[in-house]
Amino acid sequence: MESVAANAGILVVEDEGLIALDLKARLEALGYNVPAVADTYHDAIAAVERLRPSLVLMDIRLRGPVDGVETAAADCSPADCSPPDCSPMPPRLDAGRLAASV
Repeated sequence: MESVAANAGILVVEDEGLIALDLKARLEALGYNVPAVADTYHDAIAAVERLRPSLVLMDIRLRGPVDGVETAAADCSPADCSPPDCSPMPPRLDAGRLAASV
């Protein structure tokens, strides 16, 4: 019987080649299937439509004019597709947002 990790397809969308390869290697070492790595909006959308991954790890900055936030929000398949985005950089809180959260 295969583990859940072995069945989960994870698409990595990252424009920095070394970071993308490191993420892919780490995920595979944990037993996850990483069938593709994309670095642009068009490559990410094509990979999602072709592979139908269980999870998409999306960087905010991508190669080309469309960023990861717009890519994640794109209507990328006939089924509802809203992959989460992930970035090594935490979001910045401005003073207004910080004050509103307390």
